[in-house]
Amino acid sequence: MTLAKFCTFCLSLLLCGLFAFDVDAADMQRAQKVEAAWQNWAQENGVTQGAFTVSFKGETLITSGISGNGQRPFEIASLSKSITATCVALLVDAGKLGYKDTVGELLGARIPNMHPEAQSITVAQLLTHSSGLKPDATQAAMAQWYGTQDMRHWQASRTALARAPRRSGKFRYNNENYAILGAMVEVATDATYLKTCKSRTGLPTARLSSRVGGNAAWGGWEMPVAEFARFHARHYGLQSSFAQRPGAYPSVNVGGGIRYALGMFHRTSNGQSSFWHFGSYCFPDRMNTGAYAVTWFTGWAVTVAYNRCLEEKDMLSLDAALIKAAFR
Repeated sequence: MTLAKFCTFCLSLLLCGLFAFDVDAADMQRAQKVEAAWQNWAQENGVTQGAFTVSFKGETLITSGISGNGQRPFEIASLSKSITATCVALLVDAGKLGYKDTVGELLGARIPNMHPEAQSITVAQLLTHSSGLKPDATQAAMAQWYGTQDMRHWQASRTALARAPRRSGKFRYNNENYAILGAMVEVATDATYLKTCKSRTGLPTARLSSRVGGNAAWGGWEMPVAEFARFHARHYGLQSSFAQRPGAYPSVNVGGGIRYALGMFHRTSNGQSSFWHFGSYCFPDRMNTGAYAVTWFTGWAVTVAYNRCLEEKDMLSLDAALIKAAFR
């Protein structure tokens, strides 16, 4: 069976408050060093099409591509969750949703087969993958949905919510959580997920993938890496509300000092936060793609996309190479 594989979570080798530096003429040299590390990693891992951007404190320093693809849109896979999460957080700020709102309250009228024990799942639990929903039925279904932009969040929600959650409160990465959030967005706004989240998160040229766009709420967006980098800087950068007040948002402990919140892994050290996420699609002979975004607490940030389906160890080696180039 052909399955899509999402990188569940990759525990970034993040810095622990050891580095600080001022903006000076050395910034471009540092950025070029990071770019070289990306290019070396891409060559070692057989990447033939890819894009890269590096920025410092929200200012883009370099955007480049492999095989001339620096400006073209790439599927961002599970990085799409940060778009859904940011959209939900903005709706909470606007009074359209609440983190304590439940699945039963919002979706009960639309999903009559909802399991009674699933009705109490909250928006906060969905955002943090702590709803207790398992197993992830989208992993098999996405292969059948390949090649369409027909939105699948309602279908995935009905499948997920027909089951009783198990041991809610613990982190269990599951695309279904974000599918349900996509459905909640539509009920809360009486508008489509795409229209609401595209406008509220400020993504002017982002679009649904022609291959996996139906998975938008958890993994179906595509855009140039520079556009995602700007989005990430606005909502997860040093001056963002999330970075300034990470404790004000729902989060769950993953382990090793790492938490998951608003569609991103994050670590806070000395009052400063870093945010990161990997994503990938693996459809043999049809689609192999991956993406990674990180904003370090120092203000440096990188977003990359590439045409390979890789093992977790290879994705983590990218993280390590970028850190070595940026900070050592």
